[in-house]
Amino acid sequence: MKPQVQIDAIVNGIISYLEDNQVLDLLPLITQELIKQSWVKIDPNLAVVSSAIALNAKQQTNIKTHLSKVLKRPIRLKTQIDKSIIAGLKIEVAGQIIDGTLNRQLQDLEQEIIYD
Repeated sequence: MKPQVQIDAIVNGIISYLEDNQVLDLLPLITQELIKQSWVKIDPNLAVVSSAIALNAKQQTNIKTHLSKVLKRPIRLKTQIDKSIIAGLKIEVAGQIIDGTLNRQLQDLEQEIIYD
């Protein structure tokens, strides 16, 4: 069986399951979780770093060195620009998210103000 045929069958099976259980609205969250878990399975040493602007080589090296030290294993970096980030970094590695963005801090502050 060709890979695309297999992929189509799996996707259709997932969608049918979600429809049958009336939870199709969970599909975006399930998709995000599948992506996270696939990173862990495929390359647990890959860290995806999102920032508002491109990181220079020194910044990338510093992040890689720090993550390798904290996680106690060699880490590879993939960087990407996310225009929704105001400032700071969001790092995803082995299914874990380290959100050091200003966006997250503002969300936390908003929650504090609303619920305190």
